[in-house]
Amino acid sequence: MLLLFINDIEDILFGTSVRMKLFADDVKLYSSFAYNSHDLQVVCDRLTVWAEEWQLQIPYNKCIYHRISNRAAADGNPSYRIGSHVLCWSDKTRDLGVIIDNKLSFNCHISAIAHKAHVRASLILRSFVTRDPAVLTKAFVTYVRPILEYCTSVWSPHTVSNTDKIESCQRWFTKRIKDLSDMRYPERLAFLGLETLQARRLKCDLQMCYKVIHNQISVLNDDFLVFADCTSTRGHCYKLYKGYSQVNTHKYFFTNRICDIWNALPSSVVEASSLTVFKRLLDNVDLTRYFIDIR
Repeated sequence: MLLLFINDIEDILFGTSVRMKLFADDVKLYSSFAYNSHDLQVVCDRLTVWAEEWQLQIPYNKCIYHRISNRAAADGNPSYRIGSHVLCWSDKTRDLGVIIDNKLSFNCHISAIAHKAHVRASLILRSFVTRDPAVLTKAFVTYVRPILEYCTSVWSPHTVSNTDKIESCQRWFTKRIKDLSDMRYPERLAFLGLETLQARRLKCDLQMCYKVIHNQISVLNDDFLVFADCTSTRGHCYKLYKGYSQVNTHKYFFTNRICDIWNALPSSVVEASSLTVFKRLLDNVDLTRYFIDIR
């Protein structure tokens, strides 16, 4: 029934530079501009009229304004309103479970999930009577690791501090399993049949890349991944173009950080007949040279 009400909502964007994303009953309006743009306010005004026409109530207390930029606006943070309600400005916003700050550093998100994962890992150790390594490992993989791996293609860290902050949870948990406290971290992982979290994030990136290239996932932008114009016969035929980056936000964005690693994969891996085969072949590829050295 909701779809009947919101089917024509995109009509409010006509003639503006504003774009819209919809998820269930959430609406996101966004635009990119160097200076203050009036288009956003125009669309907000149209949204108010549209909601009144369809008798849908807008939850003003949940509406915020978020600006993403490395530099402060010349005129400060402009104010926007929906109806008579002035939108509050926020320097960080939770969107589908990921905390996005105004510089896209994801420091707040990583700190939040690391803390949540530590709390849950500690709760498992306090709540489980058994000290069987297999049972505790299964509990960690089921209840803790998903917290640290949700949507990693968006926020995967590139700094040593954030990488270590994520890894420390698994390192701390495995050290408290019976008879493993004297082992080094790599030895504990080998004994438990686990991988480092940064290794799993890298493989997740490569799997996402495979799905995009082989049209197993829908992306709206045709330039999301650009094939390199390469006449060399070396390597495989799915080599990607890596753009020039002036800021870390772009340099370590998924479409840039994955290029060198993807291009270096053997052709037998990237040309796998299915995602399942790709995952199996990827397990045999040495990716350690791409890991951040943490202790």
